[in-house]
Amino acid sequence: QLAILDSIAILPWTLSSLARTFTALERWTDAEAAFSECLRLQHNSPWFHYYHGLYFVARMDHVMAAQCFQRALSTTRRLPPSKRARAQAFLNRRRE
Repeated sequence: QLAILDSIAILPWTLSSLARTFTALERWTDAEAAFSECLRLQHNSPWFHYYHGLYFVARMDHVMAAQCFQRALSTTRRLPPSKRARAQAFLNRRRE
């Protein structure tokens, strides 16, 4: 609610972090709702795609996780090196 009132520009970032939190808590319906809202707002940050990939890994949907990690690695903004390496390692394992 504060993100909506403060600045609509930070709403997707807030929702992305919220979705990651819901994923960690295994609150799948809430996580998917937050991810869906980010998609509706056309949020395209590498963090969003990385978190969405983690959601799909937790849900054992490795095809969708790979797509998300690929998007996270291909955005113009970059993830920190450790997150990039983790996403790339997942993709490399999928290719083997």
